[in-house]
Amino acid sequence: MPYLEEYRALSASEGFTATIEVSALKHKHLKTLLSTLFEFLPEGESIYPLNQITNIDQRFFISELIREKVFHTMGDEVPYSVTVRVEEMEERKDGTLYIRAVILTFAERYKKMIIGAHARKIKEIGATVRKELELINNRHVYVDLTVKVDTEWEKSFE
Repeated sequence: MPYLEEYRALSASEGFTATIEVSALKHKHLKTLLSTLFEFLPEGESIYPLNQITNIDQRFFISELIREKVFHTMGDEVPYSVTVRVEEMEERKDGTLYIRAVILTFAERYKKMIIGAHARKIKEIGATVRKELELINNRHVYVDLTVKVDTEWEKSFE
């Protein structure tokens, strides 16, 4: 470890409150790191409600999750010019979270790729999104996905 001595000298000369050598590969000293971090964190009021797990909007989170699953499912064939618009979210009477979203791309050939033969790709995307959202929300989720071509969608970000 060529930098270990430099690291130790720097941490000693700068007067750090604590230094912890960790190994992410071997998972060494991670508990020590966490306990030390919590020891020095200041107490204070919660910034967000306790049931809020992120600072981003739920629709944005879901649209990015769908987009991620498009990329993951498509592999090397992935059309990177894809965005997702969540058009409807509602809780149904039976407690199911219903989500209707549109996957937008700028060319018909990409639409066909995302849908796939016999709609296999879009079904796989929907199933992986549903499973992850059900884990997060601890309830049944229905994901209704469609794919549309919109040659102008990228201009809305300018």
